[in-house]
Amino acid sequence: MRKSGIGAGVRLLLAAALLPFLGALAAAQPAEPPLPPPSAGPVPGLADQVRQTTSPYTAPKRPDYQAYSPLGLACEVKLTAHAAPGAMAVLQLHAPCLPNRALTVRHQGLVFSDTTSNIGTFTATVPALTSQATFELKLADAAAVITSLSLPEAAHFRRVGLQWSGSDDLQLHVFELNARSGRKTHLWAGQPQSTARALRGRGGYLTRLGNAHMADAHQAEIYSFPAGRVHHRTTIRLHLVVPVTRSNCDQALAAQTLHGTSGGGDISIRMPPCDQIGTDLVLKNLLKDLKISGDQG
Repeated sequence: MRKSGIGAGVRLLLAAALLPFLGALAAAQPAEPPLPPPSAGPVPGLADQVRQTTSPYTAPKRPDYQAYSPLGLACEVKLTAHAAPGAMAVLQLHAPCLPNRALTVRHQGLVFSDTTSNIGTFTATVPALTSQATFELKLADAAAVITSLSLPEAAHFRRVGLQWSGSDDLQLHVFELNARSGRKTHLWAGQPQSTARALRGRGGYLTRLGNAHMADAHQAEIYSFPAGRVHHRTTIRLHLVVPVTRSNCDQALAAQTLHGTSGGGDISIRMPPCDQIGTDLVLKNLLKDLKISGDQG
């Protein structure tokens, strides 16, 4: 009983000692703000709130975005060119939003047609007819694009060509006569030779341009001879061969010759009668021979 009384006394003494501290702490706390008086008007119902949220709204202006192809590529048309051995220009077209589209390439009087791929690309290797070469490429329903490059090596080549429009298979047949060895080399579309042969100074090569499967396509064949690398006299004879077909027999065909920087001229070819279908018309004197002196370069 004595211990219980002592414990109660201690608790009373502690409580008495803490009372002043608790009073001071309560006085230091900020007073609670009074509650606002009740609104005099009615509280807005759901219908009023909906009317407020459906008030006129002006959407912010957004910038115009670049169009993209199905593959996620920007719809731009870009033409580039870089030099290749033999004074050749490699054209590369990037037009991802214009797949399978007809195109026409022009360069110093040369014209040929082709199409873009199913992803809007096109590549062609073209003999440069001038040292400062400019190429224009025109896509159907699109603005023309132009690119230029410097090809000093073109000055050391003799180039002659033939171009025409349509599906006829006009062919240049070239005969190189080496005066030193007496060797005769025959070049044509089936045996065009290569730029490597020209770079070794052994003779020329043929380049065929254009897509013969297109309607009214522009096509061309260019013969290139490395006059600056050949140090012996060479005579080059140029023949024109045209197969006689049902579509061209007894007709007049139009074509153009190309002679590098000196331009070219128009020619007209009268085809044989239709009883000659299956034969070849060979024209040996329509194009002038090239004579290489062997002291150029």
